[in-house]
Amino acid sequence: MLTSNLSKNSRVFINLLADLSEKDRTILIERFVRNKSMKEMAEQFQVSDARIKEIEDNLIRQIEQKFDFSI
Repeated sequence: MLTSNLSKNSRVFINLLADLSEKDRTILIERFVRNKSMKEMAEQFQVSDARIKEIEDNLIRQIEQKFDFSI
């Protein structure tokens, strides 16, 4: 059962990533996989830290809705 849930969740996550814009996908990966700071991301995308936070919050909400849980 755990394996099937992981497989399902993996497919959902891959689909979620595929549905994101390149910018959103990059922000998600850079922030949570590569551990870049908001300041680094803001400089990379030439936006404010607050805008990166807003994008990040929206991405987290999308993930929560797709997986039906809160981070």
